[in-house]
Amino acid sequence: MSRADSTSPPPYSYENSSFAPPPPRADEISRSWDFQVKFEAAPEDVRWAILDTITAWKVHGRGLPWDYIPRSDVQDAYDAAPNDLKIALDYIVLYNVTTYFSDDMDRRQHDYFRRRDDGWPAIGGGRKLLTAVQFMQDFYASANTVQKAILMTFATWDQRRTQVYEEPRLDHLRLKYEQASEDKKILLNWMLESGADYGIATLRMIPSHEESTRRAFDRIHETRRHASSLFRR
Repeated sequence: MSRADSTSPPPYSYENSSFAPPPPRADEISRSWDFQVKFEAAPEDVRWAILDTITAWKVHGRGLPWDYIPRSDVQDAYDAAPNDLKIALDYIVLYNVTTYFSDDMDRRQHDYFRRRDDGWPAIGGGRKLLTAVQFMQDFYASANTVQKAILMTFATWDQRRTQVYEEPRLDHLRLKYEQASEDKKILLNWMLESGADYGIATLRMIPSHEESTRRAFDRIHETRRHASSLFRR
């Protein structure tokens, strides 16, 4: 559901922001309002993207109403956000993103294609392969669909040898990564970086998968931009 479908009123006007962060509560000795300050200093479209992202993270795929938080609660929402949402909100501010993200895969794909548009190759180009520890951290930080795709990829590789399809247990995943060939590690790194939510067997498949992912990505974000422009007229 997009904001254009919502009956909720806008959380604030389109005037230049002059909103001061709310004062600390009685039981707060000191508190950082860093993100609230960044929010207020951001361009209007970026502030909308922040508010939309906070909402979308809660309602995406759950059939919940698209209700905004009050703008005075942005810092509270940021402080209470899971780590993947904090990363997304910081990313929106850093790059002045004007469309919202609904999940971690959204943010990963935006970052991947941003770098591709800046001239980065799909693989290589100065990237360093994740260590086993970094791989596990990034795996657990990724969306469930990306995790599933990685497990499916390992299972497909093993099936060629054993003739049995069996996804690895999570407590075996670090060792599986450590034992993987460099080409397979490159592919797994690419899946995490691009937010791939499908199994992929070889590096040769990256161009076709990237092309279809880019088409879907562009279509989704164009729809969001269009819905936003209609709502703001």
